[in-house]
Amino acid sequence: MHFVKAGLVSLSFASAAGAELTLVVRGPGSLLCMEAIRGQASPCEVRALSRVRLCSLTAEEMRRWIGPARSPAQAVVGLLLEESQAQRAEVDYREGSCLLRVARFALAHAAFLAERPDAVRKQVLARMLGMRPETLSRCLTRLERAGAIDASHGVRVQYPRLLSSIVFSATRV
Repeated sequence: MHFVKAGLVSLSFASAAGAELTLVVRGPGSLLCMEAIRGQASPCEVRALSRVRLCSLTAEEMRRWIGPARSPAQAVVGLLLEESQAQRAEVDYREGSCLLRVARFALAHAAFLAERPDAVRKQVLARMLGMRPETLSRCLTRLERAGAIDASHGVRVQYPRLLSSIVFSATRV
């Protein structure tokens, strides 16, 4: 099990045939690979999108730490596992047009990008969003010309409302 202290990671879920079905992003405060507590393999592949700091425990260490089966800690862990399952219904960063994917990512992670606008390399972001780096650059240019972001040094959200309206209008079309 891992707790994300800093940075961004992507979680990729694949079909039995190996096709990537969804891709979500987690940031600080996220718990990863909680299935290990129940002895299950994680259904996702985790990739660092930026420099990441993790706190990690093996499943056995976690079981020893939370105690016997009917302890209050076990109840909390059960709730956390349910929350982990619910989080899988999050935004899939591979859905929609390229411009929508870039705008959605920038809007969802504006706080992180404000602290460290160049923390996520553009090549990594392009691959994660399922596009070529050239396409990412064109999308960033369009969003910058619209005044929603500043892409001169990394990506910094300038006007979240404008970016939100771009995301909203793109999802309605």
